Amino acid sequence: MLVFCLVLAGVIINVCLGLLWNGPAPDAYLIYPPFAFYRGLSIMNQASADVSVPSYKMSMMKPGDEVFKCVIALIVETIIVFIAAAYLIAVIPSEYGTHRPWHFPITDTIKWIKRYREKGSKEQPKEDSVKITIDEETDADDHFGEDDDVQAERQRVFNKEYPADSSVIIKDMRKVYPNGKLALRSATLAIDVNL
Repeated sequence: MLVFCLVLAGVIINVCLGLLWNGPAPDAYLIYPPFAFYRGLSIMNQASADVSVPSYKMSMMKPGDEVFKCVIALIVETIIVFIAAAYLIAVIPSEYGTHRPWHFPITDTIKWIKRYREKGSKEQPKEDSVKITIDEETDADDHFGEDDDVQAERQRVFNKEYPADSSVIIKDMRKVYPNGKLALRSATLAIDVNL
């Protein structure tokens, strides 16, 4: 019901605002996607209903034409909406995996530039096997919001306060899927023999 009301309100506002000017709509009017769509549709509709105006043909869609401006505005807005959706999917917490910090596009770009400069322009061959990398640097965001027990275990492992015969010792384990989805931000623990 809400969506229907929004669409109806958009159509009514478009008709009312369309009566305010005789020439083409200002470019700022086309920023809101429904207005760009309704404006292009109303121009084509008016051309098909009015006998004094030639019917609209695809050959008329050239730079400078108002319908062309509406189509370009819709294409640009579609790209912007897809980018915003991808960003929000990565940042907003979901049921699976963990969310990324709000600044990840900037920090990931900086990390990529640093890695590129270190490697130079040489391409290394891809391997089919799973590669485990050990990164001594951890971000402050990796440990944000941890419980007291988790922090105590992390300190115990890094201070080497676990038995020497511990069966498993994990320091800052991280799991990232090939598509970039972070499954495990950071895990640090030591499992004693008697457990």
